[in-house]
Amino acid sequence: MCPASSSRILSLRLLLCHGAIFLLIWLPACASAGPKGSQAKRPFLAANAVPPNTAGLSADDITQGAKLHIAKCARCHKFYDPAAYTDAEWRLWMAKMSKKARLTPDQEAVLSRYLDAFRGGRP
Repeated sequence: MCPASSSRILSLRLLLCHGAIFLLIWLPACASAGPKGSQAKRPFLAANAVPPNTAGLSADDITQGAKLHIAKCARCHKFYDPAAYTDAEWRLWMAKMSKKARLTPDQEAVLSRYLDAFRGGRP
């Protein structure tokens, strides 16, 4: 075996080893939708839950909001009860998840109105 090929094999082994270590460390963190421990304690709703406070929402808002929730949110995580978050936490998560889900500004507005209906109308 020539020295160049031995060096390539060693480099490949190191790369694979580092990749495996990276996956073992970071992969569990990717599965988490929120801060460690906080999401596990939060109640969640059925995927087909209906907002209790629909005042100010049109039938189209409810339909489009539910569709967006299923397509952009529920495919990755449970339907955590929006009312279980403080206003500051809610704004932070909506901003973070809207970006992660690649929502357009219009989609974000519809989804936000829909999910706010689960928060008792809190902004």
